[in-house]
Amino acid sequence: MHKLNDVANIVSKLRILRAAQISELLGISSTTLWRWRQDPTNDFPQPIALGPRLVGWRVSDIESYLDKNIIGSIAA
Repeated sequence: MHKLNDVANIVSKLRILRAAQISELLGISSTTLWRWRQDPTNDFPQPIALGPRLVGWRVSDIESYLDKNIIGSIAA
């Protein structure tokens, strides 16, 4: 049973979210998401290409970003 939980955890970390899902999750507009992607001083994760005109973000990358920037700033 332990290995099944490990596999489920890995699969959830590999999940890909699209821009609309990221915007909804973070409570930001699509324009804000676009600005964050363009800002070299912001360490927002870069998307991965899913197709010629299709991108997404790994859930694990977004979680790391939140841990480092949002949750880390609350603790400080």
